[in-house]
Amino acid sequence: MQERAAGSWRIGFNGVATNQDTLKPKEPDPVSTLSKMIKIGGFLAVALAVSPPFTGDANAYACKGVQYSSSATKTFEYQAKADARKKWEHAMRNEFGLEWSVWTSAENASFECHNTGTRTTCLALARPCKYVVQ
Repeated sequence: MQERAAGSWRIGFNGVATNQDTLKPKEPDPVSTLSKMIKIGGFLAVALAVSPPFTGDANAYACKGVQYSSSATKTFEYQAKADARKKWEHAMRNEFGLEWSVWTSAENASFECHNTGTRTTCLALARPCKYVVQ
């Protein structure tokens, strides 16, 4: 609504003058507010009813019984760790499938690194795990 101020009077887009002193703010409609709250509550109830329950990480993963390892030798330790991890992921993908090859899902994932002169060799060790949909 386009309005122009003219003292305490306002002139609306339809040319009707309104005295600002007599205008009061609109009170919220209690029925409308209650209706909105019921709708929001119903939406939340449905959302909670259809969402899966949180089971925790212990029940959400299936892991192999033994650790597998891969190694890499690079100039810097961070490079050797990254390469060893990539090799571990590649080996698990080839051996067990893509779902078993996620390093961040693996159990007891760790590195053992050793310097040999100007090179660093790192061994990536982990038990491959896959996420299980319940």
